[in-house]
Amino acid sequence: MAIPSDIIQPLKETLTKAQDVLVLLPQNAGQEMITGALGLYQALNQAGKSALIACPTSLSASSRSLSGGDQIAAKIGNRDLVVSLKVTQRDSIDKVSYNLDEDTKTFNLIIQPKKGNPPLKRDDVTYSYSGAQADLIIIVGANRLEDLGFFYEEERKLFTDAKTVSLHRFPSPTFADYQILDANVSGFGELAYELAQELGLTLTADAATNFLAGIDLATNNLQNSNLKPDTLEHMAQLLRAGGLRRSNQPAVAPTTTPSIPKPVIAPPPASQPVPTNGSTTQIPQDWLAPKIYKSSPKAN
Repeated sequence: MAIPSDIIQPLKETLTKAQDVLVLLPQNAGQEMITGALGLYQALNQAGKSALIACPTSLSASSRSLSGGDQIAAKIGNRDLVVSLKVTQRDSIDKVSYNLDEDTKTFNLIIQPKKGNPPLKRDDVTYSYSGAQADLIIIVGANRLEDLGFFYEEERKLFTDAKTVSLHRFPSPTFADYQILDANVSGFGELAYELAQELGLTLTADAATNFLAGIDLATNNLQNSNLKPDTLEHMAQLLRAGGLRRSNQPAVAPTTTPSIPKPVIAPPPASQPVPTNGSTTQIPQDWLAPKIYKSSPKAN
């Protein structure tokens, strides 16, 4: 796929200026989508961007086991540190102030309870993050912004202020500033790789490995009958970039040679000794009887 120049050129300019980039997955994203998103996220980090990858729903263990899968966040608001204090009564706090210790470079937040209230406990303090920020948002596999679940519901202004890019396999309603669409690729892994190529991103070995995993998933480990030459060429490029293929086939148990039971030879009847010369001729019974010899009278 060659992305039209009227899309790729302004997108390149946007990426050059962008510092914070979000790579987002829709709710219940499939593993094929996740491989493409992970590869893009890793390539963007390699380019020096402050990138974050996130999915609004929980991921399977197999998706977490992908290279970098443990870095997929469940929230996109990570700019502001929120300090929360559990209090028993609404009016138990007298005042809140802060100071900055120049010697130790320490910020001190001072929370003073009202007279007559017990001292505040450190165990009642928790920390979290909020406030998403991005110059560019790349959305992999969603058909509309609502597919992003609470990411979109809680941060609607973010999607208005930032430039957005959507990656699709098939035609869908346009909701982003730039729509990357190609029904001829094997799947999202290959589509994301082509976008990385067009943007001039350098791939890490982990990014190449994830793109390869996406192609393997989409083509049933290259077993699909409609496999295209371009897909094989892309796989060669990814292998040269240091990518490793992950086998998706179940392990085959080693075969063992069945043991052949030895034939059991029945012993011969007690009355017939076993021949020693290999002959099967039966011995007459009178041969085996005891012999009695008598002397004959001498002739006169």
